[in-house]
Amino acid sequence: MNKSKIDNSYENKELPHYINELLALIHKHNLGSMRRYRKNEHIFHNNDPAELIYIIQKGVVITYLADQDGRERIRRFFSAGDILGHNTLFHGGYIADAQAIQPSKVIVIDKTQFLQQVESEPKLLIHLYRVLEMTHRNLAIHMGDSYYSAETRVLKYLLRLLNQFGTSTTEGIVITIPLTHELLAKYAGTTRVTVTRVLSRLSAGNILSTNPKPWIVSDLDALVELCEQACLDHICIVGSG
Repeated sequence: MNKSKIDNSYENKELPHYINELLALIHKHNLGSMRRYRKNEHIFHNNDPAELIYIIQKGVVITYLADQDGRERIRRFFSAGDILGHNTLFHGGYIADAQAIQPSKVIVIDKTQFLQQVESEPKLLIHLYRVLEMTHRNLAIHMGDSYYSAETRVLKYLLRLLNQFGTSTTEGIVITIPLTHELLAKYAGTTRVTVTRVLSRLSAGNILSTNPKPWIVSDLDALVELCEQACLDHICIVGSG
């Protein structure tokens, strides 16, 4: 981990207005400092004292939890403009591990300084509450997905990553992060075997290419249709039960 001077660029990512307003206030009051994390370096661990808030400026970070058997489940992928550690603003420790999956630049803000600044700039807390609201909404969606079959989850989470990290090219939509079978399996809460089976079917249908990297979706409509049909099949099975 290296420290450097903070700057004001976020990889040209279009951010929600409340994030932009929060970031503007953070820069205005000179809150935080810049840290650089290497690929696979941890930013914090589950149950570490939650003393800092983190804002991703460049790169990609995941949060994950391990079950009793040591199997890791990715909760979320974070990219430029996303915030970590804010859900422990007033008490407790971090509730997951956070790890950079590619070299990342992160703004680090001391929680005590942030709360002191809130006294004279209450909009800081208002904007942070909006971020927390979206975090809880994403968590609810994530929990709801657990009712689907493993193969359906792979399709749903692949589409989610495509929406978050996809870039249109002449060859299709490129997923611009170093995605692997293992990462997708941890995100979807399944095994690499299941992921490989689903991706092989997509490859055979000329929907997705994973080799050579990066991953490219050449037929988005077909991928969406497969996912929607899988979800409908699940509803029919549950309803008939």
